[in-house]
Amino acid sequence: MLEANKENVTAMTTRMLDSECKISLQESERLLENEKPFSSQMCIEFSDLCYSVRDRKGIERTILRDVSGHFEPRKLTVIVGPSGAGKTTLLEIISDKRLFNIKGLITVNGIERNRGTFRKQVCYVPQQFDLLPFLTTRETLYIAARLKFDANQSKQAIYLIVNEIVENLNLSSCLETLASKLSGGERKRLSIGVEMIAKPHILLLDEPTSGLDSAASNQLINMLHDMAKANCTVICTIHQPSSQMVSLIDNIMVLDRGRCMYCGPKNEIINTYNIAGYMCPSFYNIVEFVLEVITGHRGGDLENLHKICCSEYEKFKLGCKHHESGPNSLTISKQKSEIDDKINVNSIIQKKSTWQQQKILFLRALICIKRDNTLTKLRLAAHVIIGLLLGVVFYNFGYDAGKVYSNISCLFFILLFLFFANSMPAVQMCKNFFQIGMFLIPATSIPLLLFAGFFLKIEEMSKYLQPFGVISFYRYAFEGLMQAIYLDREILPCLEYYCSIRSPNKILDTMGMPTVSFYVILIILGSWILCIHIIIYAVLCWKIYYAKK
Repeated sequence: MLEANKENVTAMTTRMLDSECKISLQESERLLENEKPFSSQMCIEFSDLCYSVRDRKGIERTILRDVSGHFEPRKLTVIVGPSGAGKTTLLEIISDKRLFNIKGLITVNGIERNRGTFRKQVCYVPQQFDLLPFLTTRETLYIAARLKFDANQSKQAIYLIVNEIVENLNLSSCLETLASKLSGGERKRLSIGVEMIAKPHILLLDEPTSGLDSAASNQLINMLHDMAKANCTVICTIHQPSSQMVSLIDNIMVLDRGRCMYCGPKNEIINTYNIAGYMCPSFYNIVEFVLEVITGHRGGDLENLHKICCSEYEKFKLGCKHHESGPNSLTISKQKSEIDDKINVNSIIQKKSTWQQQKILFLRALICIKRDNTLTKLRLAAHVIIGLLLGVVFYNFGYDAGKVYSNISCLFFILLFLFFANSMPAVQMCKNFFQIGMFLIPATSIPLLLFAGFFLKIEEMSKYLQPFGVISFYRYAFEGLMQAIYLDREILPCLEYYCSIRSPNKILDTMGMPTVSFYVILIILGSWILCIHIIIYAVLCWKIYYAKK
């Protein structure tokens, strides 16, 4: 019956999502006629950016050193450099993911960025983008849109925006495919699509081609190039782009050990490196040549190269200031920038109420629970089988005074099963795959079993150990279960020749119960749940704060 109800609820949820997605062609044209993606250009310029962190020994380590550069609209900019050069850190600083220990100036359209407005205009796609494995491509995009758009926005218009993204990202063939079964390229495109729902002016991507084959990588870079031409400022980091990818790149930024070794048009990088004495062979991959130079494989004076690159960049900026009226100017009029700041990038994107968010997340959770065989079918079967097994083994023990202690053992086993059932799916499949926090809570909660009052009475413990019994939630859960079964119950029948205990209240006395009333136990357990949620919330806030450092 439970499984049937779950099927009905999930089917109803899916129908609700599908019913919201039906619309005529005429209606679609009317709803989308005012939609203008990437309607204004945004140029990002940063100067003398410095960022440092301290390791566990307190030693300060510099990640970025006086980095200056710019990202232009309508151009695909690629950040290249060896591992540890600071590429990801620079993207996180630009996207406002890191807030502390940062020095330097970041401007948008010629004025210092307003963080509140800027966060609505930029989207950042990390290298590892987590997707819910039990949602299809269509559901992932649609639910993300429902969460991002205001409740007053038409559901049909939201779905049309999703359809537009699907067409642009070439995801039509996998709309009904679960995210867990998508190919690497499809997962990358879907993760980009989730961020593109907000139609950002600036799109930052960290290693979008990592883990993809050459065909998928070329297709993805081609898509990013088209997005840049559609008035979006696109910046991504790439480790080793192929020659075909390089042909689609407009601007290149080179980082090495936190220093900027070049920032500007792709066609000018060879001339800049020629000035420093580095000659690129004909028909050679430009990025491979640059990486060979900055890693020292081609010798030369890298300090001199750094000075020349900084000098050439200053000349480039001076040249741009003489063409402020050009479409790709670095210096855009302050008046236009202030107007753009007053206009929300997407007027339909506003903060949803908590109730609306909870409703959408609840519907999403129902779909995931239905499709997760481990969470639903297997665990439901395990609970049913354990329940039947306990019912057979301990059948009618509760009505026999001669089997009181066996019945108490049954109650304690039920309690343990309920507590540890949630940890059953956690199995380590690979060395060092899980973090230590995965095993920290079981390791700390298992010792509290000793203070549950089943193995040893609280008053029989050492006075130094009794405080552990006071804080043990197992004790209150077990005592509450015992009181629910035996407190103020009638005399138990004795089916044996002799029963030492027939009074339920005396059974509780023998176990050292009750120490507190039943309703106090409910309050204590409720307080435990509240405290755990507060601790989890505090830990999440701390992790977010630490990540921004």
